Amino acid sequence: MPDFTNRMVGEVKGHDPRDRKQMAAFNHVKRDDGTTEAVLALGNERFTPPELLFRPENVGMRQAGVAEMVMQSLVKVPTGLWGIMLGNVWVVGGNAKLPGFEERLYNEIRELAPVECTVRVKVAPDPIKATWLGGARLASNPTLLKETMVTKQEYQEYGGSWLLRKFA
Repeated sequence: MPDFTNRMVGEVKGHDPRDRKQMAAFNHVKRDDGTTEAVLALGNERFTPPELLFRPENVGMRQAGVAEMVMQSLVKVPTGLWGIMLGNVWVVGGNAKLPGFEERLYNEIRELAPVECTVRVKVAPDPIKATWLGGARLASNPTLLKETMVTKQEYQEYGGSWLLRKFA
């Protein structure tokens, strides 16, 4: 593991968790240059954090996983739009870069979605910057921004129904 003083990078080393002698030696390893290297042996911990995105109940959290949240959000729109929404699931953010995330999300949504709906899940080409880039494009187009913007005054005067009328 890096200590960020003498060593800036870490490395993955193969090991056999059944080999107690090797595991004991892994706690602190002397390097050729005389420094001591801290070693952290990982087992299932490597897989647990991503799994919690889909199954938070595994650690006692009483909330929906990502696929269930997608389906819960559909309840807020008319059922006639479900097919369009499920056919255009766009994944952004750092978690989208997890190996297998796109396929797993597709499979879980497909399992929960009505059979007649086509499900398509796509990860943005640059999922980390995608939302920022979209906002930047919107902000740089004054005409489009004016069409989609709701002022505070409009919202206070017309309320949430104004949003439904403007964006429906």
